[in-house]
Amino acid sequence: MLILAACSQLGVSRQEQIAKMTPTPIFGVVRDDQGQPVANARASFISGPGNLPDIAALTDEDGKFSLTAPGAGDYTIQIYADGFLTNEVSVKVSEGEKKDVEIRLSR
Repeated sequence: MLILAACSQLGVSRQEQIAKMTPTPIFGVVRDDQGQPVANARASFISGPGNLPDIAALTDEDGKFSLTAPGAGDYTIQIYADGFLTNEVSVKVSEGEKKDVEIRLSR
């Protein structure tokens, strides 16, 4: 955050700061209370460093999804699907790291 603040003081825009970040893949799987995959659940970033672009993904028939975080930092991913309670998970990613997460949804 200190670097971002310093860049802002030097006239570097937020878009330029984000453009310099290294994209980081987050791979996830969404399961119900019984461990079964949840298809067509929507996974999206709701918070993270900087101004996040509107990034979302739908799970496939195996409950799998992937999102690309713009760079290192702490993110919150929200998952919701018809018939289930919405869930949120916090994910900390490091630059260049591939992250795997498993998310459970309750009815």
